[in-house]
Amino acid sequence: MTTKIYFVRHAESDPNWHDGPTRPLTAAGLADTKHVKAFFQKLPQAPTVCYCSPYPRSIATIQSTADFLKLPINLDPRLRERVNGSAEFSPQVYQRRWQEPAWHEAGGESIAMVQQRNLAAVTDILQANPNQAIIVGTHGTALSTILNYYQPDFGYEDFMHLINWLPAIFEFDYQDQTLLQIRECFHLEK
Repeated sequence: MTTKIYFVRHAESDPNWHDGPTRPLTAAGLADTKHVKAFFQKLPQAPTVCYCSPYPRSIATIQSTADFLKLPINLDPRLRERVNGSAEFSPQVYQRRWQEPAWHEAGGESIAMVQQRNLAAVTDILQANPNQAIIVGTHGTALSTILNYYQPDFGYEDFMHLINWLPAIFEFDYQDQTLLQIRECFHLEK
């Protein structure tokens, strides 16, 4: 048997909300969570456990699905988004982060740091839930670092494409700790 992790990148969040850890979904983002629920309602093997970043936008994206499945959401701070530092948001800064994974601006996290803590969470989730279907609520950079770990050619251009997918669902199939395949299941382009 295999273990399936469904990584759910959050729906559209409020771009005018400047505190990343507390940023909520927009009204449109909240409405779009119905697509996430509909996807999971149609699966032949219903998920049996939910994990999530502690950030409100990630929780809100999977909340109606968890409620439908009657599952609690287990919060794991390692699944949070990258800590932003002092750099301005610009394509040049994003590109540097992906070209130099250990680089980070003052007060921020590097791509390598985000990848390390997210993969530690994934390893623990896999060990605790063998042969299950699992929902993991996540973020764009966090998910991108996981994709990059398994597909090293996933980089800046792929990240810039994925950041417009709000929400998005990817299925990762594992045999024990070994990845068998990754499948992009759903996304809304914003």
